[in-house]
Amino acid sequence: MSRLWEKGEPLHPEVLAFTVGDDPRWDRLLARHDCLTNLAWVDVLAAAGLLEADEVTRLIDALRSLYRQACEDMLVVAAEDEDIHTTVERLLTEKLGDLGKKVHAARSRNDQVATDVRLWTLENLAELGQVVGELAASLVRLARRHENVPMPGHTHLRPAMPSSVAFFATSHADLLCDDLTHFRDVYRAVDHSPLGTGAGFGVALQVDRWRAARLLGFHRLQRNALAVQTSRGKLEARALGAACSLTNDLARLAWDLALYTAPEYGFFRLPASCATGSSIMPQKRNPDLMEVTRARAAQVRGLLSMVLDVSGSLPSGYHRDLQVTKAALMQGLDHARATAKVMTICINDLEVDEERCRKAMSSEMASASEALKLAQQGTPFRDAYREVGEALREGRTAGWQVDPRQQVSLGGPGNLDLEGLSTELQDATAWFEKQERHLSSSWMALADPPQKSEGSE
Repeated sequence: MSRLWEKGEPLHPEVLAFTVGDDPRWDRLLARHDCLTNLAWVDVLAAAGLLEADEVTRLIDALRSLYRQACEDMLVVAAEDEDIHTTVERLLTEKLGDLGKKVHAARSRNDQVATDVRLWTLENLAELGQVVGELAASLVRLARRHENVPMPGHTHLRPAMPSSVAFFATSHADLLCDDLTHFRDVYRAVDHSPLGTGAGFGVALQVDRWRAARLLGFHRLQRNALAVQTSRGKLEARALGAACSLTNDLARLAWDLALYTAPEYGFFRLPASCATGSSIMPQKRNPDLMEVTRARAAQVRGLLSMVLDVSGSLPSGYHRDLQVTKAALMQGLDHARATAKVMTICINDLEVDEERCRKAMSSEMASASEALKLAQQGTPFRDAYREVGEALREGRTAGWQVDPRQQVSLGGPGNLDLEGLSTELQDATAWFEKQERHLSSSWMALADPPQKSEGSE
């Protein structure tokens, strides 16, 4: 079978290899989604009168067989196929003859790949939301285990004010809550079906686009056909932007853990399962996990920058430049998911050295609280600030209480609102679980419906 666009004119093999790039590698990840897109499109073509009932049955059976192969990672994109769309259509034609060629009616590779990529993205965002939720929950569990263990709070990498292990842990969990909100917004933006818009200008056939959308599990349509193609790159950038926000937060957590597990601080100890060693120094327990986490964040930032550069320099409509945004999206979300998973493993087994934490609490950390005490007694705060500074210089700090529980404003070490944070996390994670169930049930109905038992009507 020739490529979907061929018209009998030869293309130089080096030009073909250059334009195809590494698409076969990444399209393999879209194999399941392309089978689903084809299954939905067969239903749409039948409703439009382009397929007979027996043709529909044969196509659906063949596509479901291919879907099962794709689920086992056995559907390989051959180099001569160029992309997964050609692979699926070639396999259908090999099995069904000319009937296999009918599935491309009223459709372009443009709306086909846009649909496949959005399905892949929705699936991965739903999973990633749950992975991030579990990491945040592990930080809350760490906070609960060590809720009353004080530790120094730092600004400019210098001791600043009384803090606690629980405050440190929930600060990072709170940032992850923001990331979950970001991912949910991106999910809703991606959740618009592009199928049935052709190459970006509609098709000369009344196809039921809503029918295809519902079958595939989309909640909405992207209305304008040209906007569908112009959205290529934009949606990838939005997803990578959310991934970038997450990996930046994970890099900051990694930085903190690399610092606080260093012997000079010693507040935490890395679990043996998460620390590597030196090939020459037997005593070393290295924070390689933290360092690679920082590097992964830089990689994701680079991928986002590339996608913005590519998509931001184009006029409306589809352009082959956008081909490279697919791989960037897949790599970026994969980096984000893998990083969140390994950080969860580390947090679950992170050890806290309570003695070192308490020993590091010095009296000068109470300075701000002492100044506020004077302010509560009527001294103007600027005067109180100077009085406390003079007491520090003269060493008159006896009796100062270095207690993080005095920081009682909401969200401070003495008023963490762990229950509120836990509830917010549970609600966010449940939302992503709901989306995953919806996609799964929609795709199951398309590709693997329950078999009727014998004798059932």
